[in-house]
Amino acid sequence: MVDALCNFESAVQTEFCRLYSPEGRKAALAQYIEAKSKCDWKEDSAKDAPHNMSVRAAAWSNSSSYEHALSVSPPDTSQANELTQKLQLHTCRVDVADATHWQVMRLGPFVTNGGWDWIETNIDNALYSESRDAFVTAALMAPVFANGTLIGYPPLHVHHMHLTQTYQSYVQAASKNGATSLFYQATPPFIVDEYTFHMHGDSPCTEDDGGTACYLMPLPSEYGIRFPTEDSMYFNAEINDVRRPQSPALEWWLEFSIKISTADLIPVSKLFASGVIGRYPGLSATAAQARQGLVMLPGDMRDAMAFYSFPMHQAGQFLHLGTGLSHAHQAYNKGYIIFTGRPADGGLHALLSAGGAADEMVILDRLNLTIQGVVSHVRRHLTRQAEKCAAFGNCSYVPRYRCHGGPGLEFVDEDVRAGIDAGYYDRMASPMCATSQWSYRAGEVFTVVSFLGRVFPNDTHYPLPYGMHPFSFGAIVIDDHVLKDRHDLSVYQQNYRYHCMKNEPETTFNTWTDQTILRGGGEAAAGGCIDDDALAAERASAYGVSIGGCAEGKSMGLCQFPEGREMCPLTCGTCGGPKPQHVPQLAAVGAALLMVVGCWVGFCARKRRITAFDPARTTTQDFLSLPRAEVETAVAELAVQVKEHEMLLTRVA
Repeated sequence: MVDALCNFESAVQTEFCRLYSPEGRKAALAQYIEAKSKCDWKEDSAKDAPHNMSVRAAAWSNSSSYEHALSVSPPDTSQANELTQKLQLHTCRVDVADATHWQVMRLGPFVTNGGWDWIETNIDNALYSESRDAFVTAALMAPVFANGTLIGYPPLHVHHMHLTQTYQSYVQAASKNGATSLFYQATPPFIVDEYTFHMHGDSPCTEDDGGTACYLMPLPSEYGIRFPTEDSMYFNAEINDVRRPQSPALEWWLEFSIKISTADLIPVSKLFASGVIGRYPGLSATAAQARQGLVMLPGDMRDAMAFYSFPMHQAGQFLHLGTGLSHAHQAYNKGYIIFTGRPADGGLHALLSAGGAADEMVILDRLNLTIQGVVSHVRRHLTRQAEKCAAFGNCSYVPRYRCHGGPGLEFVDEDVRAGIDAGYYDRMASPMCATSQWSYRAGEVFTVVSFLGRVFPNDTHYPLPYGMHPFSFGAIVIDDHVLKDRHDLSVYQQNYRYHCMKNEPETTFNTWTDQTILRGGGEAAAGGCIDDDALAAERASAYGVSIGGCAEGKSMGLCQFPEGREMCPLTCGTCGGPKPQHVPQLAAVGAALLMVVGCWVGFCARKRRITAFDPARTTTQDFLSLPRAEVETAVAELAVQVKEHEMLLTRVA
C-alpha cells in the first residue's frame, strides 16, 4: 500500500512520503517512546525552571473570557487564572546516536473540566540542550497523561503548539531574554507567527492513518532544519478541553520534545503560506477574532471560495507537501487545490468579475458555480495556458495543476460518562499531488484556492458562528544552493513564511511578504508618527471590525490592508532583531513603498536592498546609497516598474 502511494519521480519525495505513511508514523513514534523510556527525569517547579528557561501558564474558564482578553491591546489578562506556581517542569536528555539526542520536556499537571476552557503556556529558551549550531530533525508536541500516553481529540483540542522564533504570549509582555511578545508590540510585524514545527487541531490523524502518532513530526535521518545558537527559540501552546461543562476532572500534561543533531546533515527549510479571507455577507468578526486572522461563518452558510498566491524568492524543490504541515479548521474546509501559476493562469480573475462587495469572500452560487465547477474551470484555463507555452515557447514557467485535497474529519461516538459529544472532529487532511518532481525557479508563483462551506450541516458540537481562515499550505523544501553545496549557508533560511493580504480585485489576495526576510518595524519618520483614531475606527468598520483607535488597529494588522493604510502610518516602532542599527532613510523607504505599492516592509540596517522580480526580469535598488531626499523618488520609479511588469516586490537583501 505504501509503495502504491509513494511512487514519486524524486527518490527524496518518496522517502519523505514513506516516513509519513501510517506505517512510517507508527514506527517513528515507537522509536520515540523507546528513547523516552530511558529518561532520567529532572523534576523542577515551573517557577524555578532550569537551563535559564522561563515558564508561564494561565487558564481562562471558557472561550468568551479568552476572547475578551484579546479584544484590547495590550491583552487584558484580568480574567486569567495564573497556573505557573502550581506546575512542575520535568526535563531529560536521551542520546540516541552519535551527535544526536532527544530533549524532552513535560509541563503539568493541568486539571480541566471541559466547557472549552483555554490553557496558554510559554517556555523560553526551548532549545537549551545544545550550545552549538545544530539541526532539529524531529519534534513531538502533544497533551499526555501522567504516564506519557498521548491524548487524542476529543477530549483535548490543540488550538496550536509552536516551536517558534518569535515570542508570542498573551499573559506575559516579554520573554526572559527581553523579547517583546508580539501581542504587546506597539507596531507588530507584518506576520505574527514564524514557526518551524507546529501542531494544530487537525494534526491528529484518523485511527487508520496513525491517530495520535501524527503528533510527531520527523524528518529522514540525513535531513534537518538548522538553527544557529544565536537564534532564540520559544515554545507556545494553547489547549482546550472540549468536553461538556462540568465534566469529570481530567489531569494531563504537555509534552514537548525535539530531536537535535550536530551531525553533518542536509539543511532543508519549512514553507508555510496562508491568507486572510473577506468577510461573509452579514457577519462581522470581533476585534479578538480579527486579531487571529479569522472571519466568522454561519451555520447555514453557502459555499464560498478564497484564494491567494505567493512567489518563491529562491530556486529549489519541494520534498514533502501537506501532511503534518498544512492546516485548516476542517468543519468548514470543503477542500482546496494548488497550482503553479498566478490566479489569472487559472482563470480566477474572470470568476471575480461577477462577485459581491469588495470586502466579501466569493459566494459561489452568486456566480452559478459549484466547487467542482470552479475546479473544472481552473483545470481548463491551466491546460490552455500550458498549450500556449508549448506552442510559442516563451514561458518562464508552465502553469500546472499540482495538488488537491478535501476535508479531514472523523466521526466520534458520544461518551456520556466522559462528557464527549458525538460529532465529526478535525483530522489531518493529506493532499493528493502529482508524482512528477516539483521544482521551481526564483519568482515562480503558486496559487492556493480554498473552498469554504459547512461540511456536515447537522453537526453542532462546535461553537457557531464558526471562526475560519483559508487552507494554509505547508511544505518541506530544499534550495538549489543547498543541493549544490550543503555547507554554503550564506542565504539559507529555516522558514519561508508567506502571509497574503487582501488587495486588488483580480485576486482575493496579492500582497506577498516573507517574515524571515521582512521582519520588524521601521525607525520613526521625521516629525514622528501621526495617528488619527477616528479615521482608524472608520476604516476598520469597513471590515466589520470595531476598534477603539489606531494602536489597536495596528496590533490587529488592519493597517496592512490597502483600504486601511491611510488610517495608521506604519513608521513608528523599533527595528526588530538584536542590537539594531537604525538608518534614518529606511523609514522613508517603508512609508513610500506602503503608499505607492501597498506593501509594508520593515527594515533593519542589515537589510539593504529591495529586489523586485518576475521570472523574466529582476531589478534591484540599493536605497542606502541614496541621500534621504531622493528616496521617495527612487521608490516611485521602482513602483512603476513593478506595476508595469507585474513584478513581485518580495525581497530585502
